[in-house]
Amino acid sequence: MAGDQETQRRGDNRWSGALGTSYRFWQDGRDYITAYAGYRNAFKPAVIDFGPEAEPGILQPEQARSGELGVRGQDLEGRLQWDVSLFRMDFENLVVSQDVDGAPGLTNAGNERFKGAEAEVRWNLHDGFSAVGTWAYHDARFADYVQLFGDTPTQLDGKRLELSPRHVGSLGLMYAPEPGLRANVTVGRVGSRFLNKRNTALAGAYTTVDAGIGWRHASWEVRIDGTNLGDRRDPVAESELGEAQYYRLPARAVWASLRYDLGVR
Repeated sequence: MAGDQETQRRGDNRWSGALGTSYRFWQDGRDYITAYAGYRNAFKPAVIDFGPEAEPGILQPEQARSGELGVRGQDLEGRLQWDVSLFRMDFENLVVSQDVDGAPGLTNAGNERFKGAEAEVRWNLHDGFSAVGTWAYHDARFADYVQLFGDTPTQLDGKRLELSPRHVGSLGLMYAPEPGLRANVTVGRVGSRFLNKRNTALAGAYTTVDAGIGWRHASWEVRIDGTNLGDRRDPVAESELGEAQYYRLPARAVWASLRYDLGVR
């Protein structure tokens, strides 16, 4: 028995591009301070599902305009590097998963606003020993998006995007001389985030720990690395399989590896 057949066509064309600049306004030996700025105008056709349960309609293309301002530098004869930046993005037609007549589907999510700040510091304390800290503040909100919940159309303007934490940070210590013992440990922190678009269910913050140890020779290295050592299973992404279903943080994993560099003596 022949299945249903349908043919659709859509054509969208427009310019996209990026513009950036930087200016180093101070330098003393290896130390410097540089300011930078950038603007991007992006355009991407929506993802198309060619499977047996493909969506009947072709979604609108995703479009985004973003800007960034930042300052980065290096101090203490190059042992301290840092970077601080601000950003904003206006997004149109973001593709999100949505329940369509009881089945998983995709839809355009109207307009969204993304803004925030990011910072990173790396301090080389001693030969082979360094500390790295990162922090990011992200404010991701719907701007103009109406969605049906049951039979009720709901305007989500001002609501935070689901599973988008405001604060994300990490602190890592690394010991990695050229030959000999190597070790690292990283503690990550992910802030609270809403589980749904109406922002009525809040998931708490969580902390993860990754660590590794190994031995490096001139031509080979052996390592044991572990991720999510606390075995946290918090929700981190919404599933496309249905409403109120989520992908969880991957469980604890431990890896053993051996690397050999051919041609190195």
